[in-house]
Amino acid sequence: MSAIFELDGERLVPTPDALSFWGSDRLHGGPVIGSLAHAIESHVEDPEFRVSRLTVDLFSPVPSQPLTVRVDRIRKRRRVLLLRASLFFEAEELVHASALLLRKSDIGPTILDTRKPQGPEQLPTTSLFRDVDSRDLPPGFHLTVQTRWVPRRAGDPLAIWFHLPIPLIGGRDSSPFLQAAALSDLGNAVATFDAFERDSSTAYINADTTIYFDRNPVGEWFCMRVDQQSAYAGSSVIEVSHFDMQGRFARSLQSRLATLLGTGENQGHVAGV
Repeated sequence: MSAIFELDGERLVPTPDALSFWGSDRLHGGPVIGSLAHAIESHVEDPEFRVSRLTVDLFSPVPSQPLTVRVDRIRKRRRVLLLRASLFFEAEELVHASALLLRKSDIGPTILDTRKPQGPEQLPTTSLFRDVDSRDLPPGFHLTVQTRWVPRRAGDPLAIWFHLPIPLIGGRDSSPFLQAAALSDLGNAVATFDAFERDSSTAYINADTTIYFDRNPVGEWFCMRVDQQSAYAGSSVIEVSHFDMQGRFARSLQSRLATLLGTGENQGHVAGV
């Protein structure tokens, strides 16, 4: 069994499963977000704190080179913890994340949405690009993930179940939080496929991701459903609901830039497709 990254001391060494659709020497946004989420999760010593919000700014392409992650504690109070994680190639910061963690308590009611889209049981497992021969696509994270597409009627939002079949980091278990964080970048892919099915020819690259967690995710299959997407003057914002077998566990927002498929401009970006 391979992994998305292998460890070399404290450095993360990307494998071909970490690569992007947009360039043979660039990492996909999923592994990038996953590497930051792993560093944040590893930095939390008190299990009573849980991640309530994770924001990742994808402001620079990440090369397929050994990388390091640094975590800084920005603020800690009795019930609030704020962490900042940065991803480096050599001395250059390429991407950073901010994580807000809140301490669990018995104060207040529990109000959760336990409804979920159909599946993942009894739905066929396919690749993300289910109608395309994978031999015609470059290798990378977009082919590593497994999907189960939720049947829908005309007018229904698109929803897809995702599964990461290999560990994020070789020799280490991938928690549900870590898997869900790494897969969250693919909300852009769900929105793009949804738009294509509605006769849009515009593709987008996502420049950030912000995930608000209602609770900790569970299991290994995670569904993303596009609830809203808007576009204006070459940019777009999408809203996505995230589900596991117990219902919705998170909501996310992504800012995206319109792009033309096949142009050289795309090769310099980390993207969700």
